[in-house]
Formats: sequence, structure tokens, C-alpha cells
Amino acid sequence: SASASELIYVLLAGAEFITDDEFCCALFSVLLPRDANVVQNECHVISTHYSYSQEPQQSKSKISKVVQFLRQALTTALHCHKSYTEKESERDPVILVLGDGVNNFAWESLDVLKSQRVYRNPSMAIALTMASHWSSAFKAKDIERSFFVLNPRGDLAKTQKVLEPLLLQTGWDGVTGLLPAPSKVLSALQESDFYLYFGHGGGQDVLSTDVIQNADVESVTLLMGCSSGAYNTSDTTSSVSICLSYLLAGAPAVIANLWDVTDGDIDRFSTGLIQNWRSSSHSGAAVCLSTSLQNARNVCQLKYLVGAAPVLFGIPTEIGISQRKR
Repeated sequence: SASASELIYVLLAGAEFITDDEFCCALFSVLLPRDANVVQNECHVISTHYSYSQEPQQSKSKISKVVQFLRQALTTALHCHKSYTEKESERDPVILVLGDGVNNFAWESLDVLKSQRVYRNPSMAIALTMASHWSSAFKAKDIERSFFVLNPRGDLAKTQKVLEPLLLQTGWDGVTGLLPAPSKVLSALQESDFYLYFGHGGGQDVLSTDVIQNADVESVTLLMGCSSGAYNTSDTTSSVSICLSYLLAGAPAVIANLWDVTDGDIDRFSTGLIQNWRSSSHSGAAVCLSTSLQNARNVCQLKYLVGAAPVLFGIPTEIGISQRKR
């Protein structure tokens, strides 16, 4: 049978050997509920690390054998995939732990994952630690306990014109057109349920990475600058993102952009996201952050260039009426 590393090698490095349907089917077979009528005992944990020390010819031969195995094992799953996607069933959230070679891809916008609640996390150890902490601290996050920073450098007039009326209407505390005092933002990160930043990059003009890493962050964080969630790589270290700094400082979830985006479309996204959050909160029903993110993507005119850029880091988090345990 194929190991996890062999499977992911086929999916990513052996694209010429496998069809799009088989690729989607391989991912979907990992996501299906336990009671689904499909063989699920072949591979449930996928690693993105693979040894390339083999001779090319031997490696190519091995890939061909793995592909043959996949096609046999996933035949039933492919039929199940086509029928199961037509059902209105709730599926459990998925946490993606991605390696350096694949973390800049917008996996969340694949057809097989579009209706799936997806979160990214640096490792399962961090995810489990976060889940243990937040399960004992909060039941849900209250969007009405928010703090925002809008256009801190004063050079995003269009964004301010679009978002300022909406943010003023909410009655939330925040700063517009000015750089806030770092102490005020640090206090908001600890006391608010949501911290929303609408400016350049990941908000380093407000708080540096070093400051964030030493902060006590309690809020869900929205960073709507260009490439705010991009991974920075070097020859000596693994790729890092400012979003990971927020997670390690205590944030349960961070929404950020994987690449540069246009102001008009990302402002439409931000507007749709805030309206969705407030509507869900007022209805009294808890809604998963990932679900609201999927809905907000649909308002973007540039479906993939902008709509696929915002992704969600952290652990499954709900929006509702905050119930902090004392």
C-alpha cells in the first residue's frame, strides 16, 4: 500500500500521472465522515515531506505503482464524492498543516474544499495546545466586542471612504486615519474579542513582530493588508508569517491575505465579512469563522485573484455571544 509521503508526492510532484478527478478524490477521501460508504483505511494523515534521494528512474517507476494503487483504491471514493457533494450535510472542520513547499497555495479555494471549514496551523501540537486553552476559556467570540484600526498611515482614502461609515455604525472602539498608540492596541488585543486592521501589510506599522510575540493576545485578528498572511522564507529557517506570531501570542484565529490584493475587491470582502458576522451575532446562532469567510469570498468580483487570497489560521472558532468563564 502507499504511504502518506508517497501519496502526497504523487499529488504534488507527479501531476502528469494523475487526473484532476483523482486528485480531488484523494483529498475528499480524507475529509469524508467516518460513516460514509467509502474505504478510508488507506491514508488519513498526509505529510508534505518526501525524500528525493532516490534515482530518478526508480522514483518514476515507484510513482507509477502508487498511481495504479490509488486508482484502484479510490474508484469507490470517486463515486461517493460525486454523490456526497450533492447532500446538504455538515462536515467537520479540517486543519491544514502545510510544509514550506506548499503553504503559499490557496488550497481552501479548491472545489473539493470550498464548502469545507478549513483552518491552517503550524503544527498539530500547537493546534492541540490552542484547543485545550480556548475550550476552557471561551465558548464563542462576540463581534460587538471589537477594536479596529483603519488607514493608520492616511494614504488609503478609498478604503477609508468605504469602510468608515460601516465601522462608525457598529459603535465599536477604534482609530481612523492615525497611528494608534501601541499600548492602546496591545490593550485591545487582550480585552477585545476581535481586532480588525485595515492598512498595509500585516499591521507592522502599528505593532512590530517582536512586540506581538511578547504580547498577550485574546482576540480573533483580521489583517486586511496586502500579503498580510504571506510566508517569508530564507535559506536557513522554515517559512514564517506574522499570523503565526499572533497565534503563538494567544490568538485563537487570524484571517489574512496570502498575496497582494486590489483595494476595491478586498474592501467588498471586508464589508461582506463584517456584515455577515454582525448578522450571525444578532440572530443568536453561533457561526464558524470559516463559514463566514466562505460567504464573504463570494462578493469578490475577482474570484481567485482576490477572493482566494484571504485564508484562516488557527483553530475552529465560533461567532456568537461571548461567554467568558470567570
